[in-house]
Amino acid sequence: MKAFRCCCSNTLYFENSHCLQCGVQVGFDPATSTMVPLTKDSPFQWCNNGLQHGVCNWVVPRNPAGSLCVACQFNHIIPNLSVEPGVPAWARFERAKRRALYSILQLDLPLVNRVADPVYGLAFDFLVPTPALPVTTGHQNGVITMNLEEANDSIRERNREQLREPYRTLLGHFRHELAHYYWYLWFEKPPVNFDLLNGFQKVFGDQRVDYASALQRYYTSGPPPGWQLTHVSSYATMHPWEDWAETWAHYLHITDALETAREFGMSAEPVASETSFDPATILLPPPLTEEDPSDFLEIIHRWSALSPALNEIASSLGQRNLYPFVHSTTTVTKLYFIHQIIQLAENRAQSLPAAPVPPAAPATAAAPPPSPGSAPGVAPLPSEVAPDNLTKDLHTAQPQAIRKG
Repeated sequence: MKAFRCCCSNTLYFENSHCLQCGVQVGFDPATSTMVPLTKDSPFQWCNNGLQHGVCNWVVPRNPAGSLCVACQFNHIIPNLSVEPGVPAWARFERAKRRALYSILQLDLPLVNRVADPVYGLAFDFLVPTPALPVTTGHQNGVITMNLEEANDSIRERNREQLREPYRTLLGHFRHELAHYYWYLWFEKPPVNFDLLNGFQKVFGDQRVDYASALQRYYTSGPPPGWQLTHVSSYATMHPWEDWAETWAHYLHITDALETAREFGMSAEPVASETSFDPATILLPPPLTEEDPSDFLEIIHRWSALSPALNEIASSLGQRNLYPFVHSTTTVTKLYFIHQIIQLAENRAQSLPAAPVPPAAPATAAAPPPSPGSAPGVAPLPSEVAPDNLTKDLHTAQPQAIRKG
């Protein structure tokens, strides 16, 4: 994350809506990746979700009034804001979502909503579980569902302990599920690049393994012995899809944290140590064999220098480790695969003319009822949709197994 400055030279942070020194309203402009002052003469104003609900600090042109920003245009269902947990829970998820999308925008990855592409566009559903409809965080056909209960720290911590996870964060949820979305976009959308898909299978495994059986096996037996040498997390051992998603999330954790450290003047210079990786051992299958991994390994070695310091700082403050993971040659190779795929997508995006994200069209129809056989947490209940939601009917959920439990 970048460090920002106000027009009065005070430091601003990504979530700021006001400068604490001069008092001016500010907002984040995703087109320039800067914080801009929102004075009476400014051509910008807060997104409609910021003006009406105070949950967004991204800006839009002042005219036409009432428009949604780049991040909020991907919202398909927002919660009923008149009942608990309401606005505070939604606001916490929105903060994490904007930070996740910031990384996607910085990487120039394709980002299209369901209005522009009803089949392969991205959308977010923010749902509160009810006795009639449990909600499972997950991805399905381009739609990412978030369980708003996890905005509650105690519930999220309970889930973390029950699932034996080192940590569980809202930002981590978004990065993990966005990984599933990009798998869907890059490996399932025709025409499929079978060379890249074969490369994926050699690095992560065969994604055609039955997902439901793999999920049951994981929660019955746990990860295999010695999984730390081959996977970034125990959950990554469950299925190649989850290995991809967990590795993707770690890649974005690492690159975003390193950018933040650099912006705030923290040293993260690579040092020779037992954690150094030899470029000759980081090997990818065709067609990703042409690049020298040295530049990528500099990222990993910088992180190897910074992450122990961050863990020690956290321990000094009485907190658990911020990054309780150790990488092996195998996990670094998987991170390198993610790096290369992202570079391919970024290079392609830079070679094409920029296309703005089309605005979401208002919808007036009620949300569709659950389809027979739909996975839990995908088909929304009408009672879960806020009456002032302007983008609630951008898609209809289709039955398919949710990939992240």
